[in-house]
Amino acid sequence: MNTSPSSNWQSWFRGSRGPYGEILPPPLVEHVTEEEALARLVADNAALGVKVSVPQRGHARDGLINVALLYAHQMRLREVLAGRFESSQEEALYEAVTMDGESISLRPLGLEWARYIGFVPILQTQTPGRLLIPRNRVGPDKPILWRFGINGRGYSELFANIDSVKAVAKAQAIYVRLSTQDAETFEAKARALVDAPSLLHDYALWQLDDAGEWNRGAGFRLQVIGAHNTMQLDTPSEARPVSLDPARAVKLLDALARQAGAEADWPRPVELADWLTRMRQPAR
Repeated sequence: MNTSPSSNWQSWFRGSRGPYGEILPPPLVEHVTEEEALARLVADNAALGVKVSVPQRGHARDGLINVALLYAHQMRLREVLAGRFESSQEEALYEAVTMDGESISLRPLGLEWARYIGFVPILQTQTPGRLLIPRNRVGPDKPILWRFGINGRGYSELFANIDSVKAVAKAQAIYVRLSTQDAETFEAKARALVDAPSLLHDYALWQLDDAGEWNRGAGFRLQVIGAHNTMQLDTPSEARPVSLDPARAVKLLDALARQAGAEADWPRPVELADWLTRMRQPAR
């Protein structure tokens, strides 16, 4: 018995939404082991003439396995949205996007919070309910109309007369291209921003070290999210990962805020006095 699609998927993704109301897909890697994902990553790169060296042990191997699982997820997403689902969760994702017209995030797993100035990283069918593939589908996929992004909010593109696998693959490629361009533009802007020393910067560095974040106010914030100086940099219009020396990251955020005319959220006098007192104490 085939029930209404909306009754099947609502409970799966109620709390998995991004800033544009898009579905944040769950990890689609239940069908593959770590070694299988790694082997596919190596084989697919080899087919493109790229050799991937696989470490035998340690953090380097663990890191490559994580990359392989992210890759497996992206490949599986193409199949699921074409109706080739193998679990209830995958079926719910297929129904939500292709049959009820829900938008879906194209960000890599772990970067669901990322926002960009020049585009919205989502994919959505413009003809929901038209791709009526039965459960346990047999036969070729049918073309429907897809849109990358949101019309009027930066870059967007319509895909017509293209099957779902190719549509998702094309959207993923556009995301990689645009996010790479966005990162290059941001890095160039960051290199151009120079700032004189400031007591606020010293306080911010202490905040990063002590609390793992510095909230400058007005929507400008730094948060430590990983090792090797990896931080999340938030402004009112974007959110991105940055890998910078903390002092450089603090100066950058402060310069971006000043460019936007945002007043700094200075600490209260009692907080500043407490910090100065602690800074004067000898290291143990």
